[in-house]
Amino acid sequence: MRPTRRAAFFVATSLALAAPLARAAEPTHAATPAPMPAQIQAARDLFASATKDEEAQRWADALDKLHRVADVKLTASVRYHTAFCEEKLGQSATALAHYTEARDAAEREHNKDVLELLKPPFLADLRARVPTLTIEVPPDATGAEVTLDGQPHPQGSWSTAVPLDPGTHRIEAHAPDREPFARELTLHEREVTVLDVSLPPIARPVMVAPPPASPVATKPATPPPPADVEASPPPTSEPSSRRPIAAAVGMTVGAVLLAGGGVGAFVIAGNAQSSGAATCATRTTSCDDLKTPVRTWDAVALGAWIGAAALATTAIVLWASPSKAQSAGEVHVTATASQLRLEGTF
Repeated sequence: MRPTRRAAFFVATSLALAAPLARAAEPTHAATPAPMPAQIQAARDLFASATKDEEAQRWADALDKLHRVADVKLTASVRYHTAFCEEKLGQSATALAHYTEARDAAEREHNKDVLELLKPPFLADLRARVPTLTIEVPPDATGAEVTLDGQPHPQGSWSTAVPLDPGTHRIEAHAPDREPFARELTLHEREVTVLDVSLPPIARPVMVAPPPASPVATKPATPPPPADVEASPPPTSEPSSRRPIAAAVGMTVGAVLLAGGGVGAFVIAGNAQSSGAATCATRTTSCDDLKTPVRTWDAVALGAWIGAAALATTAIVLWASPSKAQSAGEVHVTATASQLRLEGTF
């Protein structure tokens, strides 16, 4: 608005605010009492201050003062300036609604200045800038409730493009036996947004019956033997009477083997002695080292014969006394080149 038009518009608004003074003495049937002259003067001062804030582009300060003026007297001019500040603050949808109210009030008040400012295509151009949001709710969501920025969004507004101010808006929805829905959207000028509200059914746990228990096979109990039948003891793997015989045979075989080994060792010792004697005859030094093999084999032969004699003695005892089964199984003979060791009882 140019300064000259703004000044003229301010004068017209001041006159509109002063008009109630002339009608203060007239009887009124309105529910709200007429403002007092002091209130009218305070509103005029606030309006003048709001105009200065508009010129300085202090839109929020001007809007706050205009709201206070509207509490005293809400005229077409006050509505227009309120919408003008809201538009500058980016609240295009709110401004459009208030511009429309200002136009309707100006027609009732015959306020040509406001009508001139709001003549086409002003409102149409502003309406094209306002973003819209269409909220689609599933038709099968019985009992669904939707809120927009914390305020109820009635079912009659579903699937309808609703003008909103640019900025962030929060949409929430819930329905019985459905998962809740919540979403935040940031709208910009001239945007057309459609939001599909998702309300899936709440997943219920599926109760699975346990499988039937399989019958357990029971083994029939073995009936006890008759009382007049005596249970026989389990058979043994080897009769005890055969054990002494087996031990006697083993001792006999061992005695024969040891005796044969002693003979073999004695023959080897004789050969070693003959060979050593022949070798010693050609030497000029001592022949003591040639005696060691002879002595070793002699000792082996002697030990073998002693062991054979011990085993033969044990075999004779076993053959003569076969009843000593347990003792025969405990005899252990150990023969070496220097000794014969016999352990056990017989």
